[in-house]
Amino acid sequence: MPKVKAYLQRQWSRILSGRVSLQDFVFAKEVRLGTYSARASSSLPPAAIVATKAMRVDPRAEPCYAERVPFVVIHGEPGARLTDMVVDPLELLAVDSPYRLNDLYYINKQIIPALLRVFGLLGADLKQWFGEMPRPTREGLAKHLLYSPNRQRTRIDFYYLSKHCVLCGELVDASALICNECSRKETTAATALIGRTSKLEKDILHLTAICRHCGGGDWLVESGVKCTSLACSVFYERRKVQKELKGLSTVVADKGLYPKCMAEWF
Repeated sequence: MPKVKAYLQRQWSRILSGRVSLQDFVFAKEVRLGTYSARASSSLPPAAIVATKAMRVDPRAEPCYAERVPFVVIHGEPGARLTDMVVDPLELLAVDSPYRLNDLYYINKQIIPALLRVFGLLGADLKQWFGEMPRPTREGLAKHLLYSPNRQRTRIDFYYLSKHCVLCGELVDASALICNECSRKETTAATALIGRTSKLEKDILHLTAICRHCGGGDWLVESGVKCTSLACSVFYERRKVQKELKGLSTVVADKGLYPKCMAEWF
């Protein structure tokens, strides 16, 4: 049992720190819009809510009867209902998306209840295991860039900027990107930033080459990979690297260490 506890805590730590693929957290439920016509919109199932949101933007997005509509659960305001926290996976995967996966919902409402059906018979208290584990810090490379255009503080996400150094993770002022300790080591900091940016560029080029080989590239009409297949694991990894590259390239460009990379080209 101690090995099971250690394994589960490692996996929960990976989820909380964002080191997982979003593909594993996408729900796909059947939608029967004709049967919900007499109900209030707040009582619709999550998949139907996502479908109706898409139809408001484009009426042609109406799903077929019993078609499965994918959705994910994101963080919402305190006390928000589940129906207020479901969005299309593509909205969360967007490079400039302000949303964040609701990791606590997936752990507390989906993973732990399912595991308790087995381990509860052995007397294991998974909720206690999860409660006593240390909370890891999330990578915040992209936050400085993704929310920086909101200069006038018109959205609440302005107040959730990453306050950690992009190199060592120490706390810094919201306007700073690198802590004082790393700033004093200019050569080391520059080498680390350039090296990480270069690695991300190689990663995105490798993933883009895979997409082009598959047929997802559109290099003649408009630059970039146009494929957005939620069934492709490469798509999730490519979007993840895009976000990291866009955030880190802004940091090194502001420091004058590296030309800014246009992640949307990939």
